[in-house]
Amino acid sequence: SQRRLNIKMFAELLSWTRKEIRDLQAAQVEEVVKAEDLTAEDLESHRADLLPFYNIFVSHCFETLPDNAEEHEGERTEDEELKEKKSKPVTPIRLPVKFLAPTLLACGVVPSKHRIRRLAAEVLRPIFQKGEALSFRSFLSLVQLVREQLKETLSREMEQIFLRYDMDSSGDLSKPEVAVLVAELGLNPRGKEDQMQIQRLLEEADADGSGDIDFHEFQTLM
Repeated sequence: SQRRLNIKMFAELLSWTRKEIRDLQAAQVEEVVKAEDLTAEDLESHRADLLPFYNIFVSHCFETLPDNAEEHEGERTEDEELKEKKSKPVTPIRLPVKFLAPTLLACGVVPSKHRIRRLAAEVLRPIFQKGEALSFRSFLSLVQLVREQLKETLSREMEQIFLRYDMDSSGDLSKPEVAVLVAELGLNPRGKEDQMQIQRLLEEADADGSGDIDFHEFQTLM
């Protein structure tokens, strides 16, 4: 009986903690939306990663503060800081262009510095040339653009790989062609368990059950 009571109390505590975290996150999102003048569309497009992105964005923005900023902060009393905070209008913070690449990398939007260099030639160059600092809202718009560009680039690269292994130009990868791909990727099965796992992956990718892998199924598989 005592054990059941403890489990029940734990479940209630867990439920309460989860609710508190959700409420806290909702309040933080509301503060970010207000401070950065975000639209409903901005929120809908980036709801899952809004807070992590904002925290990373802010941390990179604050790297630009002067070295003696903390000294000046320490000279003021709490009342003076509170009075200044109330009197100041809420203005969006801005990210200097020189911190754009590391911020995109830290957010996981761009997987590598190599991709950053390629994006610089295709998407980011006008921003670097303009040289103006970005608001968080502008950063989110850029994230959307970068993701679309990466998706398009990845699709082109995948198509080139697909065509390379589609040796008979049928538009599908047959089992022998898939076997060549698997071998060149270094995924040769080392035992029965590996064979079964690869076979299971191929069967899951083969959505239409044709026994071959078309380009859409190939993208899913990769």
